Amino acid sequence: NWNERKNQLKKLCDKHRNVNRDQYDCAIAVSGGKDSHFQVYYMKEVMKMNPVLLTVENIDYTETGEKNIKNLQETFDCDLIECKLNQDILKKLTTKTFEMFGAPTWYIDSLIYSFPVKKTMELDLKLLVYGEDVNYTYGGKYDKEKSSAKLQSLNDVVKPIIWQKWLKDSELTKKDLQSTIMLTPEQIEENKMEPIYLSYFVPWDTHHNFEVAKRWGFKQLI
Repeated sequence: NWNERKNQLKKLCDKHRNVNRDQYDCAIAVSGGKDSHFQVYYMKEVMKMNPVLLTVENIDYTETGEKNIKNLQETFDCDLIECKLNQDILKKLTTKTFEMFGAPTWYIDSLIYSFPVKKTMELDLKLLVYGEDVNYTYGGKYDKEKSSAKLQSLNDVVKPIIWQKWLKDSELTKKDLQSTIMLTPEQIEENKMEPIYLSYFVPWDTHHNFEVAKRWGFKQLI
């Protein structure tokens, strides 16, 4: 019942709107793609929220990618906070995680999962908006649709690290890996945060998202 779910989202937005007076109402995790444009459009233009956008730096943006992330800020008049990559750690972890997991992007993936939650908490916000539930949409051990994204860190996209093995060669320290540590569902609960999947509340169609994004200045690679 999409009308019922949309009403749930409205109530959630009303709960968090103006909680910090003239500051942000919520945070939205974005990459700059079509779904990000749809998320920001929906929360800003439809739900009338005042969001701050949170993103993680890419290794090498295309010209189109750079324009799209800038378009999100300018078109929707939103502040954007970017987590910069530590190039030294990136080089070390790319090799290690490729050899261990076959996952050279482990460092960036882990930041994508850890940074938005930590920054939202740092900004004293409670509502964090993601797009779709990767685990539910594309397959995983959590096959029941939920509105809450508290369990997102457990979806197995980012393989767990083996601290002792990684730290014993002295190449990396606990401080180096601190930014990649994801908060547990219990920690999120303790901080009274409400991370949500927008796909639970509105019909999620990637082609529709693409068409909406184009209307708001999104450019595709040709």
